[in-house]
Amino acid sequence: INLYVHLISHDLVATVKIFRRLLVKTLIPRKITLTLQWPSMNKGIISCIAFSPMANSDGGRLFAAGSFCQVTGLYVEPEGLPVMTLSNKGQGGVTQVKFSPDGQYLFTGGRKDNHILCWDIRNTGTILFSLPRVVQTNQKVYFDIDPSGTYIATGSQDGYMLVYDLKNHGKLVNKTQVSKDAVNSCSFHPTKPIIVTSVGQRRYILDIDYKSKQKELECIQNAVIAWRGSI
Repeated sequence: INLYVHLISHDLVATVKIFRRLLVKTLIPRKITLTLQWPSMNKGIISCIAFSPMANSDGGRLFAAGSFCQVTGLYVEPEGLPVMTLSNKGQGGVTQVKFSPDGQYLFTGGRKDNHILCWDIRNTGTILFSLPRVVQTNQKVYFDIDPSGTYIATGSQDGYMLVYDLKNHGKLVNKTQVSKDAVNSCSFHPTKPIIVTSVGQRRYILDIDYKSKQKELECIQNAVIAWRGSI
C-alpha cells in the first residue's frame, strides 16, 4: 500500500487525508482530500480502514471504512465514490475491517461483539457466515487471514486463539488455550508457518481481600507469543 489514509468524521461527512509513503520512510502530504458521503444512519467515529488487495480495471481499488455506529462503507479510490453500505445494527461498533486475499469478501469485527462477520461484497453485500469468539468489552480484539486465504485466526477474551477454515464455511479447526488473560491479537507470518499472538488487557483490581486480589493478579499477563507449526 503506497498511501497512508487518516479519516476524520464530522456529522455525515468523512474527510480522508492522503499521504504518499516514500522510500526514505517520510510522509509527504498530497494536496488531495476525499470527502466521503455516509448514509444518514452513520454518524459515528470512523475507527478503521482497509484496502482491497485487488485493483479494478481502471487501476483504482476498493477500500472499506468501519465506524463505531455498526456501519461499514465501501468506496473506490482515488475519488472515494461510494459503492456499498454494510449495516450490522444491534452489534458493537466496528473496530477492524479486512479483505480476503482475492478481494471478494470482507471480514468485520467489533467491540462488545462476539462474532466476526464474513460479507459477500461481489454483488449482494450479504453475510455469508459468522465466526464466534468472546469479546465482551470495548477492547479491540484483532484477527488476521493467512496469505493463502484459507484460514482466519482471532484472539478471544477467554484466553483462546481460534482458527477457522474459510474454505469450509468457517469451520473451527483449532482452539488453543494461550493464557488465562485476554488474547487481543493474532497475526500470520507472510511466508512461514508462524502465528503471533499478543495477550493482555486493562484491569481494575478491587482490593477487597488478599485472596481475591492474588487470584486476580495470577490472571494478568502481558506478552507476545509466537507459535510455529501446521494448523
